[in-house]
Amino acid sequence: MSEWLRFSVCFWHTFRGKGLDPFGVSTITRPWDDEENSLDNAYRRVRASFEFLQKLSVEWYTFHDRDVSPEGKDIKESNENLDKVSDLMLKLQKETGVKLLWAT
Repeated sequence: MSEWLRFSVCFWHTFRGKGLDPFGVSTITRPWDDEENSLDNAYRRVRASFEFLQKLSVEWYTFHDRDVSPEGKDIKESNENLDKVSDLMLKLQKETGVKLLWAT
């Protein structure tokens, strides 16, 4: 059954969302996230996510490109940032056994 109904954790909702609604402010503070648009912060978020997924025995995760890596000053730098962060994600996938279900 798990091959047909794969439970996954979405990076944006679980590790980036701040619990906002149209009428208020953030309700979630993420201790690993300093909210800087930096590679170091992106790396911290990814490491925290894999630690969380592994502790809960979650097999799959999903993400969107801008969820996991910061925008650069231009498309070239944005793509380089995504390459660097995805390299870390691949390394952690191999170390933890957590697999990518989809990415956009």
